[in-house]
Order: sequence, then structure tokens, then C-alpha cells
Amino acid sequence: MKIILEDIGKKYGFEWIFKSVNLSFERGKSYAITGHNGSGKSTLLQTILGTVLPSKGKIVLPFSKSEIHHYMSFVSPYQQLPLDLSLLELLRMHIPCKAFMDGLTIDRFIELVQLDKMKHKQLQFYSSGMLQRVKLGLAIYAQAPILLLDEPTISLDQKNCDWYLAAIKEVKQDKLLIISSNDKNEYDFCDQVIDVTQYKVVKKTKA
Repeated sequence: MKIILEDIGKKYGFEWIFKSVNLSFERGKSYAITGHNGSGKSTLLQTILGTVLPSKGKIVLPFSKSEIHHYMSFVSPYQQLPLDLSLLELLRMHIPCKAFMDGLTIDRFIELVQLDKMKHKQLQFYSSGMLQRVKLGLAIYAQAPILLLDEPTISLDQKNCDWYLAAIKEVKQDKLLIISSNDKNEYDFCDQVIDVTQYKVVKKTKA
């Protein structure tokens, strides 16, 4: 399974965020998209996901766009969970839409995200770190072979960051993993690091 970016560019108004991006991503490998805040790394990740349309170029996917939900899982700091549901209620609604990895049960999932004592409580009573573990767990342990993560440990303390790294390393050999981040601890294990700023359009100034 491979995703290919052919001459991808994105602009807002007259300003190019990035341009002439030619990359390929393969299942079984991990990639990091890096760059300073505002450099366009999250935009590039969302362009791959399909939630942001490129201004030029094309993305070649091994499936139709209507099947993206079944093949891709995504986590970003801006995603929201239904806080009026308990974890158990959320999982029972979620699984019919996006299945877990083969053999993974709801009870085992709850153990993996270390929330057994909280499973009957509404998510509104969870800490930000607990909510992030739920979001990451739903993506990491999904049957979908492509995993896209945008700043995955933004609300996690060191203990939870260690949990994230252990979870990712457990599944990454079976996934096509792309991480958008400027925190090396989030992507230090990746096979390839892509600096989005190399695709910036430099404005020429008159002498």
C-alpha cells in the first residue's frame, strides 16, 4: 500500500503554504513531517487525509476517496469527543463505524488505554491526558492501515508520552504512519523526516 504526492501545492489567497511536493509513503514505514509553528506541516497532513484540497497537483491513493474513512485514522488537537457519553457508550457507538484491529475487544482496548476504572464515567470528567489517550487509542488500534497523527502528545505528561511511544511501536510495523510534529520525542523512531519548509516558496526581492 502506497500514497503518492505528485507536485502538490497549497495556497491561501496569493500565498503558497507549500509547493512542488513530490513524495511517496509506504505501509510498514513511519514518516515525520516537521517544521516550525505555522510552517504548513498540519496543512500537508490534512491534505493527505483529504480534509484540505490541494491547490495544484494530485494525490494517488490505493483506494477510492469514498473509502478513506475505512483506510485512514487521524488524530489532531482540534478533534472533539462526545463528552456526555461514557467511554463504554462511546466505544459501542464507534466500533460499528470503525472496527478495531482483529481480535481486539472493548475490554482489552480499555485496558490498553489504562482507563478501566473510568469506563462508566462520562468523558466530561476525564482529564485532558485521558481524553487524548482515548483519541489516540481509537486511531492507533483501528483496523485502518494508515495512521495520521498531528502533534499526538500535545496534552500528555511524560508518563503518558511513554504510553504513546509504546503503543505506536507496537503497531507501526503494520501501518503506514505519518506524524506532523516539531517535537522530536514524538517522531524520533520514524524512518524518514520531511521538513515542510523545504517546499516553501521564497519571495524574490528586488535589488
